[in-house]
Amino acid sequence: MPAPLPRATAAIAATVLLALGGGLAGCGDDGDDGDQAAFCERLERLTENDPFVAFGATATEAEVQTAFEALLARAEELDEVAPPTAQAAAADYLDAVVRLDELLAEAGYGPDVDVRAYREAQTDYVEASLRLERYLTAEC
Repeated sequence: MPAPLPRATAAIAATVLLALGGGLAGCGDDGDDGDQAAFCERLERLTENDPFVAFGATATEAEVQTAFEALLARAEELDEVAPPTAQAAAADYLDAVVRLDELLAEAGYGPDVDVRAYREAQTDYVEASLRLERYLTAEC
């Protein structure tokens, strides 16, 4: 039976759903300076296929790790194709996901997370998520 999801980890799962939860339409432009259409498509995929939804309120450490691996991969994909006007927000988002993953990895993806550091990282994550959402609402 899976262990209850740690409160800190549950908070990030909720944050992922809320901060990037709106459906976003695709948009387009190709070029060496990012790819607007791919950027919008990848963010839409993240919002529609959230890696934390699968386990709900409880998860094993392995499930949390798998979800963060998926989130990290999607954040890297966003960063790779970010158009110039979204590059800073995409990079900040990736940095925030990396930091959250590092903190959880240090705790074995279990409940012994450094709560203060996690809250700070979570705040950075929410801020980066909201910047991406504002950009996409205006540009896609």
